[in-house]
Amino acid sequence: MLSYLAQWRKRHPELSFATPRALRHFFVVQEHPQGHSFDTNSDYVLRSPRVRVEVQPVVEEGIQAAYDEVMARVVADDEIESSAAPVASRLGVLHEVVDGRRDTVTAACQDHDHFPGTDEPCRASFLTCFTCRNAVVLKRHLPRIMALVDHLNALRAVTPATVWESRFAVHLARASSLTEPGRYFSNRDVDGARAVVTEDDRLAVKRLMAREWDE
Repeated sequence: MLSYLAQWRKRHPELSFATPRALRHFFVVQEHPQGHSFDTNSDYVLRSPRVRVEVQPVVEEGIQAAYDEVMARVVADDEIESSAAPVASRLGVLHEVVDGRRDTVTAACQDHDHFPGTDEPCRASFLTCFTCRNAVVLKRHLPRIMALVDHLNALRAVTPATVWESRFAVHLARASSLTEPGRYFSNRDVDGARAVVTEDDRLAVKRLMAREWDE
């Protein structure tokens, strides 16, 4: 490629400015591909160290936005601001999220009647609340989540590995991430939640895993 370019420049002295470096700069700063496909342009542009550095914040922002679209909101307290539950705030039911009237098994639901993506009443298992942007996890939910983690770990010991991986592993990963000290909740809150898990919490988890609430 470079040898061909050198020969081409000799035949066109009026374009002597078209060095490899100058051409790369030209294509990197173009908003649209010039004379080739978007894929080719992207491949060429992303070889530039400068572009790689400059696009990192944009990529990170995009990944975070996509993550936020498919994850429950986590509030490290039992009080909640309207910004942390925008759907409930818009519907005027923020107080119901706070006082527990909108609780599922391990979270609170801001809008059960409009499932994200379908805009229809939610028929998903409560196990999937952690992956729904309508869900809000508060500190008071921690004991129940602890009970869920314990139940899933016990289930793992008596379940064939292939069945475990396909049906339950992802649920344990999600629940465990919420009980990791310092990630969403303080060490003190996590330890405190562990100490106050009740038989009612464990019974609710057993009913959840038995799919008693599934429609």
